[in-house]
Amino acid sequence: MTNHVPEGSIIITPTEVYNEVKSLTEAVRELVAADHADQASRAELKLRVDQIDTRLSAVEKKMLLFTGFAAAAGAGVGTWLPRVLG
Repeated sequence: MTNHVPEGSIIITPTEVYNEVKSLTEAVRELVAADHADQASRAELKLRVDQIDTRLSAVEKKMLLFTGFAAAAGAGVGTWLPRVLG
């Protein structure tokens, strides 16, 4: 039995397939490594955002305390000042 290859057929050798598989495997490894690096960056970014959120919450609490004190002081001066002047 003879192997007859039709005219115009494309012949791909096992070596070519193997080389292509090796190339694709390396590309996948590079993509996985890049993804792992991105995950580490995202984790670091999330940590920094959480720290900023904590600091911002502390500033908000201080501002709330200060504005409450200012409102109480303003009300006190508003009732006390007319008595003194008038």
